[in-house]
Amino acid sequence: MSKFFGSQNTSAHNTTTRNQPDKNEDDDDDDGDGTDYGDEDDEDEEDDYYEPRRPLAFLRIEPFPRLNLSIDGSPIAIVDTSQFVEETEKKDLTAVHAIATILWNWHPNALRAFLDLQKYSAFEFAICDDYPGSKRITTHMITRHDRAILVGYYNQDMDWGHQVSYGILEDGRWKPLWGSSDGLGGNSRPEFIEMMGGMWARDQMYLKRWRPQEYRTIELTLGGGNVDPASLY
Repeated sequence: MSKFFGSQNTSAHNTTTRNQPDKNEDDDDDDGDGTDYGDEDDEDEEDDYYEPRRPLAFLRIEPFPRLNLSIDGSPIAIVDTSQFVEETEKKDLTAVHAIATILWNWHPNALRAFLDLQKYSAFEFAICDDYPGSKRITTHMITRHDRAILVGYYNQDMDWGHQVSYGILEDGRWKPLWGSSDGLGGNSRPEFIEMMGGMWARDQMYLKRWRPQEYRTIELTLGGGNVDPASLY
């Protein structure tokens, strides 16, 4: 089940100090420049410190007023991407959070349609990056067919580089089904699937792929045809 606020962890960082060797008063190698090295350790040495990680922040809004919509059995949580930086604690970031954030930022109606199982049995959202000269086309997908969800990306040869799948239970919670990547293989263990989902989510949040770019196309398909999200609802 989705968590609304990331826990605040701390990590220790040891400050390296430079220690000078003991100096013998009768040392024949003394360079005679008169420099006093006695206090350098004191100047460089600092106490160990703890740098708190920023908690994972969510927008404090109700996305769809007067509609009782949820995702993974919990109220919708949309990541505040303006607060998502390198120092943010990301361990609580899930694929569920990323899906809600991507669709909402592209168009709120896309998220609503994704959650509307009764009206739309087939939902496909595709972000296609086709940069000139790269000889590689990458398509990022968020799909739902009835209660089966699949997210990830594949190349022009339809080889999946990363994929995560879930099934929606009767109570609305998502059951992890499968996760895989081209570097780690595939596995049906829930903890592995959640790890794959977190990796995909961090990538999406960092690169903000819902934003328009010159060589990027974004399409929403409902029931077999492309639709304009503004025309929905």
